[in-house]
Amino acid sequence: METPIKVVDALPEAPVRGHRLLSALEKPFLWADRWIERGIPNEHNPLAQTGALANVSFIVALFSGVLLLFWYVPSVHQAWASLENMGFLGEFVRSLHRYSSDATMFFVVLHALRMTFAKRFAGARWIAWVTGFALVAFLWIVGWLGYWLVWDVRAETVARASARIIEIIPVFTEPLSRSFLLDEMVSTGLFFLVFFLHMLLPLGMGIALWMHISRVSRAKFLTSRLVTAWLVTVLVIVSVVFPAESAAEAKMGLQHEAFTFDWWYLFPLSLMERMPTGLFVAAGVLVCALFAMMPWWMPRKMPRKAVVDLDRCNGCAQCVQDCPYDAIVMVPRTDGHPRREIEAEVTPDKCVGCGICAGSCNPGGIGLPQLPVQVKRKQIDEWIDQMLAEQETPRLAFLCANSAGADFTTDTEGRSADLPGFRLFPVPCAGWVQALTIERALRRGAKQVLIVGCQQSDPPYREGIKWTQLRLSGEREPELRHEKVDTSGVRFVQYDRTQKQALIRFAEDLTLGQQPKPKPKPTSVSVLAGVAISTMFAVPIVALSDAPSLMPTSLEPELIVSIKHRPSIIETCRDLTPEEKQTTMKHMQTKICDRRRPAVKVQVEIDGAVHDLLFPARGLSSDGPGIGTERFAVQPGPHAITVHVGNADSKSWTHSARFQFDFVAGARRVIVFDTGKGFRADR
Repeated sequence: METPIKVVDALPEAPVRGHRLLSALEKPFLWADRWIERGIPNEHNPLAQTGALANVSFIVALFSGVLLLFWYVPSVHQAWASLENMGFLGEFVRSLHRYSSDATMFFVVLHALRMTFAKRFAGARWIAWVTGFALVAFLWIVGWLGYWLVWDVRAETVARASARIIEIIPVFTEPLSRSFLLDEMVSTGLFFLVFFLHMLLPLGMGIALWMHISRVSRAKFLTSRLVTAWLVTVLVIVSVVFPAESAAEAKMGLQHEAFTFDWWYLFPLSLMERMPTGLFVAAGVLVCALFAMMPWWMPRKMPRKAVVDLDRCNGCAQCVQDCPYDAIVMVPRTDGHPRREIEAEVTPDKCVGCGICAGSCNPGGIGLPQLPVQVKRKQIDEWIDQMLAEQETPRLAFLCANSAGADFTTDTEGRSADLPGFRLFPVPCAGWVQALTIERALRRGAKQVLIVGCQQSDPPYREGIKWTQLRLSGEREPELRHEKVDTSGVRFVQYDRTQKQALIRFAEDLTLGQQPKPKPKPTSVSVLAGVAISTMFAVPIVALSDAPSLMPTSLEPELIVSIKHRPSIIETCRDLTPEEKQTTMKHMQTKICDRRRPAVKVQVEIDGAVHDLLFPARGLSSDGPGIGTERFAVQPGPHAITVHVGNADSKSWTHSARFQFDFVAGARRVIVFDTGKGFRADR
């Protein structure tokens, strides 16, 4: 006997980097599935339909957001007050909007984590992955802008952070952050633009969502009525018990004590306050790029695609009906067969290599190149003949590559110390197993045929489990013909990766003739289980919706001086050199002039202490104004402030002003200078 080797030839996806780590991280989801399904039927398991739950939550957020317009005033001067005076019904709608938005992000995060740990991002799944990543990005932006519209302390922090990020782009002449120095400088137009984007972006997300599920047959966009009712009920209860509240109204001249914010959308604020803005943006872009490009750098090789054998394809179209990814179509016959008009054709860009199509075709007209049906049937025949010759009881076990048998080791003849008494046959999905292959093995002398599938909830290949159950029960073609052979030895069981020992015990009982029965599944929802599951999902949503911000805060008085000065342009001209005249047309042979503005010098005196500042002219040609903002920490009490502004190429000052401020803890004093408007101050 040869040295045992790892079963890898039939893995459903090509090996990916970090396979062991991702499989280990997936186990908590599998354990949670089993725990939940002790009290409710698997079709109602919310953890198995996180994508659909995110869609339902998003729809609730859309409707509640539209209803909020009956109370909300999209004005920087009235937004906060309009939200504070809505009455009970308005406050309920607002809370529902907030918690449904948080629930959307919560379920999106769960969905993304589960898809990542299950390695469902490679090959044909790249479109779903990339569009899903885009949806998360759009959802976060919508939530980020939504908190801006409240115009409270959180909104002020969001606005200032947004300004810092936008200023990284070197195309804006004036820093956006200057708009948030004085209350009177906050732009109503900018506020309305944020409101417009908050309303418009969710509509555009529909296109990305359509692309996200475009390669899935019979996609479940929404949850069942029962699960939908459960989700809406939980959101309503949470909205009533924990009403959403605004923070203190945004005041540009105040420094704020520690406050809470929604971690589902505002967590990046805590990071921004602890690192330079440029580094934060660069790190964010790098992390986003790594996640978005996972379908290309994570796989070690691409999955193999299904192929069609025209000599065996009879044009029945059953493979088209069974494919969960819309990867097969029927086209006119290309081989000139006299009695067959159509044939199956695989779209390689959509095929994920699950092999479910092979299970739908008894003649073996379609399947995976690494698992040719006819060759594998002959191999099974040889194994049975060998076991009979050695006076062994012929037992076969088809192991799904995502089941508890995924990590079993086997030799080239299918023997394994993990499952003695059986010859193991690894397949990418239980849906690969054809009814005719089972019948043939039974006729050949097999006494027991064990088909091991993966988890019932959210299986990696969606409908493979479902079609296998229907085929074995005779409810879907190609069905197992119970009247033709004795099928009492055929068993189909489901054990996920965390149930290796349970599968081994089940197989041992079979070999001992004890005919074990799988643990029965609940047929109705237990009230106690429903309450426990609701609590399990509601707690993180509510807790992180109003959690400590972890942002550094300071109540020490602060002086802010912001200057925008536009000195007169200095123009210097020169004649063209003889060499330049030779390469220049005659009508363009004029003087070459350089236009620029000098830098702006600023001097700030605080009780006689002098601080000299220099702000260079902005713009690609240095012809823009000199703009800069400087912050000074001061002690509480009265202070005399003098500010001088002038051109850097002049010894004199063009503008000067004196101020007397009484600084107090928790407040900042702001001095703003604009050419033409002069000095303004927040006293």
